[in-house]
Amino acid sequence: MPKAHTRLPNSHITVAQYASDLGLNVPVYRICDPQHGFNAYIQSFIHKVEV
Repeated sequence: MPKAHTRLPNSHITVAQYASDLGLNVPVYRICDPQHGFNAYIQSFIHKVEV
């Protein structure tokens, strides 16, 4: 399984796995609650990882 992905998944469960695959320490409650904007939250980590 590659550690890097080209697209951010839509499912919050997949997002959690995506973050886990990247080795990111992301609070589960931020991932499981879309009202907290988990996509932007994950993207901010991904940006740091890729840059």
